[in-house]
This record gives sequence, C-alpha cells and structure tokens, in this order.
Amino acid sequence: MTANPAAGDGQAQVEAILAADLPEATKVARAFEAITWVVLTHAEREIEVARAMGDTSAVVKQQIKRETMKAAREILQGCHRRVTGKRGWDEPA
Repeated sequence: MTANPAAGDGQAQVEAILAADLPEATKVARAFEAITWVVLTHAEREIEVARAMGDTSAVVKQQIKRETMKAAREILQGCHRRVTGKRGWDEPA
C-alpha cells in the first residue's frame, strides 16, 4: 500500500498553508511538516499491520521509512531555524 501524502486531509491542510499570509520559508516548512506527518502516520499504521501479520521484513521496511522521515524533518527544522531564527513548526508531544 502506497501513501499519497497530498491526498485526503493532508491536501486541504497544505493548500491552506500555501494560501496563508506567511513568509515563504515558513510556508515551505509547514507544508513539509503536514506532508511528512501523513507519511509518518501511514508508516506507523503499516508497522502495526505488519507486526499483527508477523511480517518482520515489512516491519523493518516501514521502520526505515519512519526513521528516514524523522531525520528529514529534523534537517528541515535545522535549516529553517538557521535561515529564519525560528522553528518551522512545533513537534507534537
């Protein structure tokens, strides 16, 4: 199953971010956060399904996807902070 991060609830959120009166760098950061949050959520669900089915290789694949997305989010946060002096978004608790 392949996620389409721009589909469904994520697409409306991204469109709202891009239409907002925000600096361009903030729009990019927040849109990236919204899209990657959808991917992370999908990966978490896929991990649960794979574990329930006993599919170890699928669990590992989804864990790699999840950790790669987390790393990409940290990189963009760092870049945004260096450029603007502010975080691009707040991570959920």
